[in-house]
Amino acid sequence: MLGVLVSFSTIARQTVYPLLVSSQMIPKVAIAPVLIIWFGTGLEAKVLIAFQIALFSITLSTMVGLDAAGRDSMKLFHSMGAGPLDTCFKLRLPTALPNISRA
Repeated sequence: MLGVLVSFSTIARQTVYPLLVSSQMIPKVAIAPVLIIWFGTGLEAKVLIAFQIALFSITLSTMVGLDAAGRDSMKLFHSMGAGPLDTCFKLRLPTALPNISRA
């Protein structure tokens, strides 16, 4: 869902995407002990570490997939009277599915 938001919204792309990229700059080995201290050795810390690792790759794959629909295809859809939702569900999402499933 975050990848869809960042792909469709210019404001979200300018605010959220730099935060995602900067979150990848910090090594996971440095974050793991802090999360374990805050949340203990239970399931919460493990889930947060896994979430941090998976979030960037899933979001980036979704963004790349949604942007893979060519400009010509988008212009064709718009010229045939398709609205933003039709373009999303009938062109961009089917084009993005191979990238989303690889994430």
